[in-house]
Amino acid sequence: MDKSLYSTISVVIPTFNRKNILGKCLEAYFQQTYPKEKIEILIADDGSTDATEHYITEIQKKSPIRIRYLKQENTGVTFARNLGIKNSQNQIILLSDDDIIPVSNLIEEHLRWHNLYPGGQDAILGYVTWSPEIEIDDFMRWCENGGPLQQYHLIENRCQVDCRFFYSGNISLKSDLLKQNLFDEKFYFGFDDFELGYRLSQKGLKVHLCRNGKKKSKAWSRSLGPASKMASDQTNCQG
Repeated sequence: MDKSLYSTISVVIPTFNRKNILGKCLEAYFQQTYPKEKIEILIADDGSTDATEHYITEIQKKSPIRIRYLKQENTGVTFARNLGIKNSQNQIILLSDDDIIPVSNLIEEHLRWHNLYPGGQDAILGYVTWSPEIEIDDFMRWCENGGPLQQYHLIENRCQVDCRFFYSGNISLKSDLLKQNLFDEKFYFGFDDFELGYRLSQKGLKVHLCRNGKKKSKAWSRSLGPASKMASDQTNCQG
């Protein structure tokens, strides 16, 4: 019997017209080492027109994890994230994206760290880098090392970081905290996670970078998307 204080998790994934990449994301969640009956995935569809709904209906039939599909009019990613958060049912909420591919122990590591830091204001940040499936160019390297995406290189050996590192691609929080402090829906796309991180920091938020000794976080994910879109109209994820 699991006696952990936190043992269940909801993964909130907003999406819009990206069913093929979303499929890769979901298949990776099906390979998680953590008990799958303690995981739910909420797909918050921001008005897709590419048969995403049909795809999810089909994949639900064989999924080892409970998948809940929520659809809204095309009003933006912040509305979609909030839709998923409001409908989540588990103790911990993991925020991610449809192009973030989790390594097999991502869920296990997020929950392990929440039990190490059980406070209501404690959040766990995982690591995100480019997927080996895509060719990485200089622009993409810049994007995650001083550019507009993640800046993990600035963290160095710290285990607790400030709200500038509230990256919604791989961060988990206690459900009660997030449901009481939703994303600001005035942000249509971009910087909504930083704004939420700032607001939460004013209420005592502590962001812990999931680490394994001196190694990088075990909470890894690899991205297949955002910066490559920026580069040519151009990520794997670990917990």
